[in-house]
Amino acid sequence: MARPLAGAALGVVLVCGAYAVGAALGVYEASVDPSGPPAYPLSAWLALVVVSIVVVGVYEELLLRGYILTNLAEGLTAVLGRRASVAAALIVSSLGFGLLHGANPAASPRSLATVTLAGLLLGLAYVYTGSLSFPIGLHVTWNLSGVLLGLPVSGLEIPVRLVRTEVAGDPVIHGAGFGIEGGLLGLGATAVGCLLVVGYARLTGRTFGEKVATPALRS
Repeated sequence: MARPLAGAALGVVLVCGAYAVGAALGVYEASVDPSGPPAYPLSAWLALVVVSIVVVGVYEELLLRGYILTNLAEGLTAVLGRRASVAAALIVSSLGFGLLHGANPAASPRSLATVTLAGLLLGLAYVYTGSLSFPIGLHVTWNLSGVLLGLPVSGLEIPVRLVRTEVAGDPVIHGAGFGIEGGLLGLGATAVGCLLVVGYARLTGRTFGEKVATPALRS
């Protein structure tokens, strides 16, 4: 239970921390203004958003980390050491994660770099813990925090929020229509997240890739 909670807490801390920095720089101006489409109560829309974000987070983690990273790492142990195999698979899965979002609305080279680094963050959370629950928790709360703060998430505008955010200033900082992942705030948050995951692993005595790749038999 601790791992998904740790991942979920990290996602909230990273997005809200980046948002706080943006507010201090004057690129975000927040006002409490819960809102959703008029057809149903806001509570129903919030429940739908939470379920949708959980489904997407679980699906992408199962695909990118649970399937691609794990199987590629295990296959590469036939020619590489375990740590090198996991590192190579981590890079490939992170690039795949970036490319998966490359066709999203308002995507740019900067957003591609940030989402790729976010893939590295999620991959590190997996290879250090050996469990998908940590990156799933992180993935879900990252996206949910952005939605509730009234920001686009990877270029997708979700018409449900708890906070109205007015965006101003240089889009290089705030990411414009792609959301926090499209600017330097998102890039900084993902970089800090990578450092925090490694620090968490060291504090809890976890080893890189220990539970991810089973060495393949060599003929």
